[in-house]
Amino acid sequence: MNLPHMRVLLCYLLVLFAILSIHCKPEEDSPTGGTTTPSLPTTQVYESIPKYIWPLATAQNDQSILINYFDANGAAAGFMDFECGAVHGYDGHLGIDIAIFNFRAMDEGIAVVAAAPGIVSALEVNKYDRVYWTPYTDSGNFVSIRYPDGSYTVYYHLKKNSVTVKVGEQVERGQVIGFVGSSGATPFPHLHLETKVANGAGGFTSVDPFAGRCNDIESIWEVQPDYIANQRLQILDAGVFADFEYNGEYQYNEIKTLKDRPKAPAVIGKDLGRIGFWVQFQGSVGHQYDVRISKPDGTVFIEEHKTLAQKRRYGWHGMNWSMADITEADFGPWKAEILRNGTLEKEVSFEVGETTEFGPRFYPLAGTSAIIGQGESVRELTWIGDEQDLTLSLDDESSGVRLNGNQLVIPAASNQAYRNHWVKVTAIDSKGRSDYYTLHLIDLSKPFKQ
Repeated sequence: MNLPHMRVLLCYLLVLFAILSIHCKPEEDSPTGGTTTPSLPTTQVYESIPKYIWPLATAQNDQSILINYFDANGAAAGFMDFECGAVHGYDGHLGIDIAIFNFRAMDEGIAVVAAAPGIVSALEVNKYDRVYWTPYTDSGNFVSIRYPDGSYTVYYHLKKNSVTVKVGEQVERGQVIGFVGSSGATPFPHLHLETKVANGAGGFTSVDPFAGRCNDIESIWEVQPDYIANQRLQILDAGVFADFEYNGEYQYNEIKTLKDRPKAPAVIGKDLGRIGFWVQFQGSVGHQYDVRISKPDGTVFIEEHKTLAQKRRYGWHGMNWSMADITEADFGPWKAEILRNGTLEKEVSFEVGETTEFGPRFYPLAGTSAIIGQGESVRELTWIGDEQDLTLSLDDESSGVRLNGNQLVIPAASNQAYRNHWVKVTAIDSKGRSDYYTLHLIDLSKPFKQ
């Protein structure tokens, strides 16, 4: 066979090989559902970065949920995570996002800890931290921790005045550095964790700490957290409420009632006319669960089957039902069960009676952080509920904090022994129903508790 014929045959074989390769690749590997597998990066070991631990003081899926991964797709259009998945993230996202369930949990305080030891190189502490939806008008609060080669980790969207470290300070793995907030460009409270490595050209490049099929590195995690895929619906939270306008499926838009965790009536009265119920979840299109509500005698009041119409990294269902057939014999303790494939996922107890009643609730804030040493300051406590004449009590006056009516007075100097200190204010109504407000005090002149 002469040389021109051999070239033609070689070209034919190469084309045939390419066609066969394309059709043998699984569709689930593609970020857009196509038939091409993304190219894998060269294997890398980021030896300059100490291994990470989970960056919250609570464990994965305990009051928090991982919702967005790093976009491993580079400059190409569309999102792809380290395992070639295409649903838990968005195009161009350069970190990982760990959301907490609601703003009330943010008020009470979910601590962010250093995933790895290093030196605090930069921070921001006093930006507004209760962003529900666009427009985003301010930058966020953050802490940056640098490693010996100049690489660093950024902890972003932190709660206002919650940063517990100073620039130049050495922090150890697991040390509290701030609290989860909703500052900057975010519609819900979460931690954005971003890893930056020196790129050899005088700058830094964001990298994914997760190792997988589409990110061929040695994992930066000490123990890599479980991968959140599409195979399981997760029920995060649930409860009764009286906001009947929320009937449907919701996610990120300005739904303050749901994002604040709805206020539950102490007694759902027949005078209300309806029983409202909400469920918070993470799941994919087609995932299903059932809500079963039972009366005090065990008979089923309602059973409703729910199917997710859209992929929800972090979403809610609202539903409600008429109480027209409820009689006095039905008054008393009721039970709501959430079941997935017949297995109980969560149970909620509540009271049904003749007249609707609400207990006290601190609102819109159920807690804040404050930095000692910036002069005396005041937090005005406000609440919602049936009774405005509540009894307020302070559980700890050793720090110098005091109550003046509904004002919480924070001293210019503190008596606290350690850098972090918590004070709690309790509101109690005439029927003994209570709520509390959490004040987190930071004195940067004090040592961390060992």
